Amino acid sequence: MLRILFASRVISLHGFYGHAGDSYGSTSHKEASDFLSGEVRSVNDAAAIAMTLLPEASFPDAHSQPFVLSVGSTPTANAAGAETRERLTRDLHGVLELHAGTSIVLSYTKLIVLQETMSCKIFSSVLLV
Repeated sequence: MLRILFASRVISLHGFYGHAGDSYGSTSHKEASDFLSGEVRSVNDAAAIAMTLLPEASFPDAHSQPFVLSVGSTPTANAAGAETRERLTRDLHGVLELHAGTSIVLSYTKLIVLQETMSCKIFSSVLLV
């Protein structure tokens, strides 16, 4: 698939995205951290393969370098700390982008699990077309 993508003059590769959906069943920090490691390993392996094929690409300059390695779910992002980040960012074939999945509703999860009260403000712009 990467060979086909790299042969196209209308497609450019920016990076790779990984999401450990099973991480929402994590029952410990260690388990969520293991899911995060798997997310990073998957996108990093994909980027390594892409880097070996990129020199053969018809339009190598059309593709972002370094690749963005985008990973994360709410549990895995919560498991990420300085130590985890240091361990995960060694030997990457791109720039790591960690996002928190649905962290905007993490307070909702807290409400359900801990039975705490919460409040929320939402700021929005409305465009009329």
